[in-house]
Amino acid sequence: MINYKKYLLILLVAVNCQLSTVNAYAQTTATLKGDSSKIQIGDLLNLKLVINTPATTKISFPKLEGDTLGRIEIISKNKIDTSKVGDRVVYSQTLTVSAYDSGTYFISPIKIDFSNTANQKDSAFTNDLLIAVST
Repeated sequence: MINYKKYLLILLVAVNCQLSTVNAYAQTTATLKGDSSKIQIGDLLNLKLVINTPATTKISFPKLEGDTLGRIEIISKNKIDTSKVGDRVVYSQTLTVSAYDSGTYFISPIKIDFSNTANQKDSAFTNDLLIAVST
C-alpha cells in the first residue's frame, strides 16, 4: 500500500517553498511620482523614484541618463538615498526633469531588476506618468 501521507507532506513542503519565493518577489515595489503633473515649457519638475524591498534582495538600480524618459530631458539626479525600516530597505532618488516642447508626455514604466539570496532574478516596474507641458 502506498503511503499517501508521506507524498502529501512532500507535496505541501514543495508548494510552500515555491510560494515563499513568489511572495518574496511580490514584496518588491517601485513607484515614480512627480511633484506636479503640469509644467510650462522649460520649467523644472522633480520626479521621485522609490523602491521598497526586503533587505535580502539585491537591487540593480536603473541607469537614468540623458533622454531615458523619452522626450522628457533629465537635467540632474540626486544620489540614491537608502534607508532601512525593520527588515526592509527603501531606495529613493530624485530626478529633476524638463521639457522644451508643449504637449502631453507619457513616461513609460521603469524596469527595476533584482535578485534574491538564491540568485533568482526578477523585475518590478514603476507606474507610468503623464506630464502636460504648456506654453
